[in-house]
Parts: sequence; structure tokens; C-alpha cells
Amino acid sequence: MTITPGPLAYGAVYIAAVLEGEVMFVAASLLVAAGQLSAVPVVIAGALGATTGDQFYFYLFRGRIHSWLARVRLITARQTAITERVRRHQTSMILALRFAPGLRIAIAAACAFAHVPAIKFSALNAIAQVRKALGSLDRVRQIVRLEGTLGCAAGFADQPSVLDGASHVVNEVFGPRGRHTRMVYSNHAMPMDCATLVVLFAEVATRGEATPYRGTNTRFSATLWT
Repeated sequence: MTITPGPLAYGAVYIAAVLEGEVMFVAASLLVAAGQLSAVPVVIAGALGATTGDQFYFYLFRGRIHSWLARVRLITARQTAITERVRRHQTSMILALRFAPGLRIAIAAACAFAHVPAIKFSALNAIAQVRKALGSLDRVRQIVRLEGTLGCAAGFADQPSVLDGASHVVNEVFGPRGRHTRMVYSNHAMPMDCATLVVLFAEVATRGEATPYRGTNTRFSATLWT
């Protein structure tokens, strides 16, 4: 019998996810397995919390934080070196460490500090989520479709060129397996005031196959917004 606690339990999951709550989320998952919490509210609270945290820290480090950090001599002296390293290794860094415990916020903050384009960050986020869900990108047989939604001002009509940034990332990471169809949309108002939203649809090999190129196919999708 599932016990349905008050909203405070799910609020705690949300707050922990905002701050960096992988441990709390794992604990909540164990409570779900034990029948002490309901799965759907836990997933919703965790997803909303993680998104809120990512948005807050990403835009904090793209905004006034630069003027604040400019007052710290140690950071100012190394800003160019830090920015160059993040930009040089952004793809491998995000794919390998984006959802590692304790580094979710740090990676988002570093990319924002280095002015990594939002569309590229969103695409790498989505690929990192695919990797996290599957355990390895080797299981991806094909990226079937890429969809992007952009927050645009009235009169802007060059959305396909912006989405090119996400397409380049997918092709860079997957090579021939990254060839995809795509669609781009634009809105004046975006969820949580984000700049870009990227959705990936991937065809993946079932678990246990010797290679990602044989056997029954399954479908997988990942959505990340930044």
C-alpha cells in the first residue's frame, strides 16, 4: 500500500534538486520502491528542481556574476585561461561529467562563465542525458530527429541558422549516426524564460546486444532546455 505524504516531502525533493540533490533523489527513489512515496510526484519534483537549478546558475553566471567576479583578482588573472579551457573541452566535459554527483551545477556554471552558446549547451545536455539513461552512447543506432524551440523577439526569422549549432554538435558526437531530420520553432514566451529548448529522438539498441548495429530497435527521446 502506497503512503501519500503531504506536499512537504515532495517539496524537499524539489529543493534538494535545485541545490544539487542527487543523493536526496536516490533516497526518494528508495522510498518509492519501499512504497513510502509516489513515483510520479517524485519524478516531477526532481525534474522541476533540476531544471530550476540549472536555469538559475546558468543565467547567473552569464549575467551579473561576471562583474562580481571581476573584483576577485585571482579569478580575473585566470579568466582567459579558464574560458579557453572550458571552450576547448566543453563537449567532452559535458558528456562525461554533466550529471555526475556534485558537478551538475558546476558544469552549467562553467559553461555559462565561458559564454558557451545556449543552443550548443542544450544539445550537449540532451546527449548527456541520453548517455546517462543508456549507460553508453555506443547503444545509439541513429539520431532520428532533432527539434528545437527558440525564444525569439518579434521579427527574427533566422531560426534554422541558430539550430545549426545543435545539429553540428549531434553530427560531431555521433558522426554518420548523427544524421537526422529536424524542425525548429520559435516562441515569444518560453518555459521558465529559457532561451533554447532541444529535443532529441534516438533509435537505440536493446540492452545486451553485442553491437549497436544489430537486433531489435527501441526508441528514446531526451529533452533539455537552457
